[in-house]
Amino acid sequence: MLNEEIVYGGLCALASVYPTHVPEFAFFTTYDHTTWHDSRSVRSIWKRVRSTSFWARHVILVPIHDVNHWMLAIVRPQEARIDILDSLADDKLWEEHAKHTADMMTALLHEAEAIHDIQLNIPTPWVAAPLEVDALQTSNYRDCGVWVLVVAAALLKGKQSTGLSDDEIPAFRRFLYHAIATLGSST
Repeated sequence: MLNEEIVYGGLCALASVYPTHVPEFAFFTTYDHTTWHDSRSVRSIWKRVRSTSFWARHVILVPIHDVNHWMLAIVRPQEARIDILDSLADDKLWEEHAKHTADMMTALLHEAEAIHDIQLNIPTPWVAAPLEVDALQTSNYRDCGVWVLVVAAALLKGKQSTGLSDDEIPAFRRFLYHAIATLGSST
């Protein structure tokens, strides 16, 4: 099971490996989503995410951790869409987190409008759906965090989905380990 530091470090490492589309993305942390879920404090989250300029990005990736299970919210504000990757395909769980994510994004976009004196097209309502990935439905809780990073890698490569299968996860883990281990090195 991956922890928050590894998931976020993995996102950073993948952004380093696949830099072409990075300017289109903003990356939030699990802590941002959890803080919103627990307190609904837009000010405390704003302080953490404002440096990402998320309001000017096409895609915002929000890793979500829920009781030993990882999911990924893929937020596309210009399309008023939130896709939720849930490798266990739990309808109740992804719907709950999609709603929390939509509420958080709406509040943050309103905050960006007020602080930067800009006019944004803030979605109301958001359309939320489970991310459809043909090969993806794992039968274990161990790989859900890795699947979050597999899908993030595909998106950073400019793809809408991944073609990886459950059998290829060990190879992706090795790739990810190398990417994280070499993050920040010049070679």
